[in-house]
Amino acid sequence: MIAYFIKKESNKLTKLGEAVRKLQIDLTKNECKDSERWYWINKHLEDRREDCRKLYDLLGKLKDKGDK
Repeated sequence: MIAYFIKKESNKLTKLGEAVRKLQIDLTKNECKDSERWYWINKHLEDRREDCRKLYDLLGKLKDKGDK
């Protein structure tokens, strides 16, 4: 009788362990995807920042030419 309950609890623990492993794998995949997304977001933001700097420099040069 005791062996039945021990086996039943063992099966529950095995199933829970498998579920936890699956969750850990999914979490790792999501973290990887998120870090890649943030990398590209930051890269694009930096590119736009550089574009804005170039535009301001160009406008400044055009304004200086117009003042002369």
